Amino acid sequence: MVKGQKSRVYRNLINKFNQLSRNGYPFLPLDDYKIINESIWMIESNGISNGTAFMLDGIGLVTCAHVFDLNEKIVAYKMTGSSEKYNAIVVSKISLLDLAILKLEGTDDKYFPTIKMARQDILVREKVLAVGFTQYFPSDEPQQYYGNVSSYTDIGLRPHIVIDRPLYVGMSGGVLLNSKDEAVGVIARGASDERSSRDVIGFSAIPIKFIKEL
Repeated sequence: MVKGQKSRVYRNLINKFNQLSRNGYPFLPLDDYKIINESIWMIESNGISNGTAFMLDGIGLVTCAHVFDLNEKIVAYKMTGSSEKYNAIVVSKISLLDLAILKLEGTDDKYFPTIKMARQDILVREKVLAVGFTQYFPSDEPQQYYGNVSSYTDIGLRPHIVIDRPLYVGMSGGVLLNSKDEAVGVIARGASDERSSRDVIGFSAIPIKFIKEL
Protein backbone atom coordinates (compact mmCIF):
# COMPACT_ATOMS: atom_id res chain seq x y z
CA MET A 1 0.00 0.00 0.00
CA VAL A 2 3.00 2.31 0.46
CA LYS A 3 5.42 1.32 -2.30
CA GLY A 4 2.93 -0.11 -4.79
CA GLN A 5 2.80 -3.45 -6.60
CA LYS A 6 5.38 -2.41 -9.22
CA SER A 7 8.01 -1.51 -6.61
CA ARG A 8 11.13 -3.72 -6.56
CA VAL A 9 11.00 -3.66 -2.75
CA TYR A 10 7.46 -5.03 -2.73
CA ARG A 11 8.23 -7.61 -5.40
CA ASN A 12 11.36 -8.84 -3.63
CA LEU A 13 9.44 -9.31 -0.37
CA ILE A 14 6.39 -10.99 -1.91
CA ASN A 15 8.63 -13.35 -3.92
CA LYS A 16 10.44 -14.38 -0.73
CA PHE A 17 7.13 -14.84 1.08
CA ASN A 18 5.67 -16.96 -1.73
CA GLN A 19 8.83 -19.08 -1.86
CA LEU A 20 8.80 -19.72 1.90
CA SER A 21 5.08 -20.46 2.06
CA ARG A 22 5.16 -22.62 -1.11
CA ASN A 23 1.73 -21.31 -2.09
CA GLY A 24 2.30 -21.78 -5.81
CA TYR A 25 2.07 -18.12 -6.79
CA PRO A 26 4.24 -17.17 -9.79
CA PHE A 27 7.52 -15.28 -9.43
CA LEU A 28 7.05 -11.55 -10.06
CA PRO A 29 9.67 -10.10 -12.44
CA LEU A 30 11.91 -7.36 -11.10
CA ASP A 31 13.16 -5.83 -14.36
CA ASP A 32 11.36 -2.62 -15.34
CA TYR A 33 10.74 -3.74 -18.92
CA LYS A 34 9.17 -7.02 -17.76
CA ILE A 35 6.90 -5.17 -15.34
CA ILE A 36 5.60 -3.08 -18.26
CA ASN A 37 5.05 -6.23 -20.33
CA GLU A 38 2.62 -7.58 -17.71
CA SER A 39 0.04 -5.01 -18.87
CA ILE A 40 0.42 -5.74 -22.62
CA TRP A 41 -2.01 -8.07 -24.44
CA MET A 42 -2.23 -9.68 -27.85
CA ILE A 43 -5.49 -9.29 -29.80
CA GLU A 44 -6.76 -11.98 -32.16
CA SER A 45 -9.77 -11.65 -34.43
CA ASN A 46 -11.08 -14.79 -36.15
CA GLY A 47 -7.96 -16.66 -35.04
CA ILE A 48 -5.48 -14.20 -36.56
CA SER A 49 -3.15 -12.03 -34.47
CA ASN A 50 -4.00 -8.52 -35.60
CA GLY A 51 -2.74 -6.14 -32.96
CA THR A 52 -1.82 -5.17 -29.44
CA ALA A 53 -3.79 -3.91 -26.44
CA PHE A 54 -2.93 -2.72 -22.94
CA MET A 55 -4.79 -2.69 -19.64
CA LEU A 56 -5.41 0.94 -18.70
CA ASP A 57 -6.05 1.68 -15.04
CA GLY A 58 -9.72 2.38 -14.36
CA ILE A 59 -10.69 1.97 -18.04
CA GLY A 60 -10.12 -1.61 -19.23
CA LEU A 61 -8.38 -3.16 -22.21
CA VAL A 62 -7.56 -0.40 -24.71
CA THR A 63 -6.68 -0.94 -28.37
CA CYS A 64 -7.21 0.53 -31.84
CA ALA A 65 -10.57 0.12 -33.54
CA HIS A 66 -8.96 -1.01 -36.80
CA VAL A 67 -7.43 -4.20 -35.34
CA PHE A 68 -10.79 -6.02 -35.33
CA ASP A 69 -14.26 -6.01 -36.82
CA LEU A 70 -17.43 -6.09 -34.72
CA ASN A 71 -18.61 -9.19 -36.59
CA GLU A 72 -15.46 -11.13 -35.70
CA LYS A 73 -14.69 -13.21 -32.64
CA ILE A 74 -12.19 -11.26 -30.54
CA VAL A 75 -9.74 -13.04 -28.26
CA ALA A 76 -7.18 -11.47 -25.91
CA TYR A 77 -4.23 -13.11 -24.19
CA LYS A 78 -0.84 -12.32 -22.69
CA MET A 79 2.48 -13.77 -23.79
CA THR A 80 3.90 -13.41 -20.26
CA GLY A 81 2.65 -15.38 -17.25
CA SER A 82 -0.58 -17.26 -17.89
CA SER A 83 -1.27 -18.10 -21.54
CA GLU A 84 -5.02 -18.38 -20.97
CA LYS A 85 -7.10 -16.86 -23.75
CA TYR A 86 -10.17 -14.73 -22.99
CA ASN A 87 -13.08 -13.82 -25.19
CA ALA A 88 -13.20 -10.04 -25.41
CA ILE A 89 -16.39 -8.00 -25.43
CA VAL A 90 -16.50 -4.56 -27.05
CA VAL A 91 -17.47 -1.97 -24.44
CA SER A 92 -17.02 1.02 -26.74
CA LYS A 93 -15.63 1.63 -30.21
CA ILE A 94 -15.35 4.76 -32.35
CA SER A 95 -13.81 4.05 -35.74
CA LEU A 96 -13.30 7.75 -36.55
CA LEU A 97 -11.09 8.05 -33.47
CA ASP A 98 -9.60 4.59 -34.13
CA LEU A 99 -10.04 3.70 -30.44
CA ALA A 100 -11.79 0.87 -28.64
CA ILE A 101 -12.27 -0.40 -25.10
CA LEU A 102 -12.67 -4.14 -24.50
CA LYS A 103 -13.71 -6.20 -21.49
CA LEU A 104 -12.52 -9.73 -20.79
CA GLU A 105 -15.42 -12.16 -20.56
CA GLY A 106 -15.75 -14.22 -17.38
CA THR A 107 -13.20 -12.31 -15.29
CA ASP A 108 -12.67 -8.96 -13.61
CA ASP A 109 -10.15 -6.63 -15.23
CA LYS A 110 -9.04 -5.31 -11.85
CA TYR A 111 -7.13 -8.53 -11.16
CA PHE A 112 -4.67 -7.78 -13.98
CA PRO A 113 -1.69 -5.38 -13.93
CA THR A 114 -2.50 -1.97 -15.38
CA ILE A 115 -0.81 1.13 -16.75
CA LYS A 116 -1.79 4.52 -15.38
CA MET A 117 -3.00 7.29 -17.67
CA ALA A 118 -0.79 10.41 -17.87
CA ARG A 119 -2.43 13.60 -16.67
CA GLN A 120 -0.51 15.81 -19.08
CA ASP A 121 0.07 15.70 -22.82
CA ILE A 122 3.50 14.66 -24.01
CA LEU A 123 5.50 17.55 -25.49
CA VAL A 124 7.52 17.76 -28.69
CA ARG A 125 11.14 16.57 -28.13
CA GLU A 126 10.20 14.54 -25.04
CA LYS A 127 11.38 10.94 -24.83
CA VAL A 128 8.78 8.16 -25.19
CA LEU A 129 8.72 4.36 -25.07
CA ALA A 130 6.55 2.49 -27.60
CA VAL A 131 5.49 -1.03 -26.54
CA GLY A 132 3.64 -3.60 -28.62
CA PHE A 133 3.80 -6.86 -30.55
CA THR A 134 5.13 -6.71 -34.10
CA GLN A 135 4.47 -8.99 -37.04
CA TYR A 136 7.79 -7.99 -38.58
CA PHE A 137 9.81 -9.06 -35.51
CA PRO A 138 7.74 -11.88 -33.93
CA SER A 139 8.65 -12.57 -30.31
CA ASP A 140 7.30 -14.10 -27.12
CA GLU A 141 7.51 -10.66 -25.54
CA PRO A 142 6.37 -7.23 -26.75
CA GLN A 143 8.93 -5.08 -28.52
CA GLN A 144 10.00 -1.89 -26.74
CA TYR A 145 11.35 1.06 -28.74
CA TYR A 146 12.61 4.38 -27.40
CA GLY A 147 12.06 7.50 -29.46
CA ASN A 148 11.21 11.16 -29.25
CA VAL A 149 8.10 13.13 -30.11
CA SER A 150 8.97 14.99 -33.32
CA SER A 151 5.65 16.80 -33.85
CA TYR A 152 1.88 16.67 -33.70
CA THR A 153 -0.06 16.24 -36.94
CA ASP A 154 -3.77 16.06 -37.72
CA ILE A 155 -4.89 12.61 -38.87
CA GLY A 156 -8.64 12.19 -39.24
CA LEU A 157 -10.49 14.09 -36.54
CA ARG A 158 -7.72 14.52 -33.98
CA PRO A 159 -4.03 15.49 -33.67
CA HIS A 160 -1.68 12.53 -33.48
CA ILE A 161 1.70 12.22 -31.76
CA VAL A 162 4.41 11.70 -34.37
CA ILE A 163 7.44 9.64 -33.29
CA ASP A 164 10.92 9.91 -34.80
CA ARG A 165 11.58 6.18 -35.08
CA PRO A 166 9.99 3.25 -36.95
CA LEU A 167 7.04 1.37 -35.53
CA TYR A 168 5.70 -1.79 -37.15
CA VAL A 169 2.47 -3.50 -38.09
CA GLY A 170 1.11 -5.42 -35.12
CA MET A 171 1.97 -2.65 -32.66
CA SER A 172 -1.35 -0.94 -33.40
CA GLY A 173 -3.21 -0.65 -30.11
CA GLY A 174 0.02 -0.75 -28.11
CA VAL A 175 0.97 1.88 -25.59
CA LEU A 176 3.17 4.96 -25.79
CA LEU A 177 4.72 5.72 -22.39
CA ASN A 178 6.35 8.80 -20.91
CA SER A 179 9.39 8.81 -18.61
CA LYS A 180 7.16 7.86 -15.65
CA ASP A 181 5.82 4.78 -17.51
CA GLU A 182 2.41 6.46 -17.82
CA ALA A 183 0.29 6.05 -20.96
CA VAL A 184 0.39 9.15 -23.15
CA GLY A 185 -0.84 7.56 -26.37
CA VAL A 186 -2.22 4.55 -28.25
CA ILE A 187 0.02 3.43 -31.13
CA ALA A 188 -1.95 3.78 -34.35
CA ARG A 189 0.28 3.48 -37.40
CA GLY A 190 3.37 1.49 -38.31
CA ALA A 191 5.38 0.10 -41.22
CA SER A 192 4.85 -3.33 -42.75
CA ASP A 193 8.59 -3.88 -43.29
CA GLU A 194 12.01 -2.26 -43.04
CA ARG A 195 11.76 -0.60 -46.44
CA SER A 196 8.51 1.20 -45.68
CA SER A 197 9.87 2.18 -42.26
CA ARG A 198 11.64 5.09 -43.95
CA ASP A 199 8.32 6.93 -44.00
CA VAL A 200 8.91 8.52 -40.60
CA ILE A 201 5.78 10.68 -40.65
CA GLY A 202 3.72 7.48 -40.66
CA PHE A 203 4.68 6.49 -37.11
CA SER A 204 2.08 7.99 -34.86
CA ALA A 205 -0.02 7.51 -31.75
CA ILE A 206 -3.41 8.80 -30.63
CA PRO A 207 -3.18 10.97 -27.49
CA ILE A 208 -4.51 8.99 -24.54
CA LYS A 209 -6.84 11.81 -23.45
CA PHE A 210 -9.22 10.97 -26.32
CA ILE A 211 -10.08 7.67 -24.62
CA LYS A 212 -12.40 9.75 -22.44
CA GLU A 213 -14.63 10.37 -25.48
CA LEU A 214 -15.56 6.67 -25.72
